Amino acid sequence: MPRWCMAHKNMIGFVFSIILFWKKSPRESVTEETHLMFQKESIPWKTIERIYVKKSKLGTLYMSIYFRDESAPRSFNLEQIPDKEDLIRYVEAYAPLKGYDFASDIT
Repeated sequence: MPRWCMAHKNMIGFVFSIILFWKKSPRESVTEETHLMFQKESIPWKTIERIYVKKSKLGTLYMSIYFRDESAPRSFNLEQIPDKEDLIRYVEAYAPLKGYDFASDIT
């Protein structure tokens, strides 16, 4: 097989793997029955102890997620999420059902 043909075949495989990896946009948030999927992260609801939505001093909207096993909390920038208001309402409404605390300092 010619060398250029091998390179072309490898390039097609590489492009296909990138498409699979980026299938879900990093600016998406998805809520499911068992997991909160946010910016390529999949977090089981049962591991969440508290979700806190806040604005930074610069006005950037963030969501901080604290875990039951006391591992380091995760923070996510919500500014680039197109459905951020719906996400915040959903996470707040879902708190009593899934057994985690929700707090917010935004008005």
